Amino acid sequence: MYAQLWRDDLPDDPIADAPHVGIGPRIPTVSGLVQLIAAATEVEPGRVDQLPAES
Repeated sequence: MYAQLWRDDLPDDPIADAPHVGIGPRIPTVSGLVQLIAAATEVEPGRVDQLPAES
């Protein structure tokens, strides 16, 4: 698994087509990916785990 994250608070970013954070390329578990996303975004892991269900 991997993740590519874009910031939504930079509307005038000249490189908006490119992800701002790339995690991977091979993270073997969902829980590992959640932990890395939480660290990169400074969001609690439990909150990161809930976000896909909310979108």
